[in-house]
Parts: sequence; structure tokens; C-alpha cells
Amino acid sequence: MQLAKNRVNVVIMDKNIVVYYLKHNLKNEINSKDLNFHYLFPIPTSHSFMGFTDQKHRDDFNKALLEIKKNGEYEAIYDAYLPKN
Repeated sequence: MQLAKNRVNVVIMDKNIVVYYLKHNLKNEINSKDLNFHYLFPIPTSHSFMGFTDQKHRDDFNKALLEIKKNGEYEAIYDAYLPKN
């Protein structure tokens, strides 16, 4: 990451990706609490949205998403990659 090597002063990317990268790749060389985050877009009030041009793909995705939410797999994936606040 160019920011960690002091080659740039600013990066524009998803906050969760930055935090994940710092945790897994830099091994505490930089702490996310030492960074200033500025939001270019409003913070979403709900999760991301998917767009499909094929109704069957959309329906299959929605069915699979509901299933992994019911069996706890969704939360496990979320917890594995995103920081807990």
C-alpha cells in the first residue's frame, strides 16, 4: 500500500478494505485509529445493493442470500472480514 510506504498522503477506497488490509498485511505497522477517514458519499443506511439484468439470476441470488442469512453463514463471513465496532 502506497500510504503505508509514505509515497502518498491520501487514498480513496472503501474504509473496510483499508482496515482489513492494515490488519492482515501490515501487521500493526499502521493503526486505523491513526488515520482520518473522510466520507465522499453519504454513509449508506442499509447494506449494498446488487443489480441483475436476468430475473432468474436475481431470484437465485436472493434465495441463496436468504439461506445463508438463516443458517448463520452470512454473519460468519461478515465477521471474518469486517471490523467489529
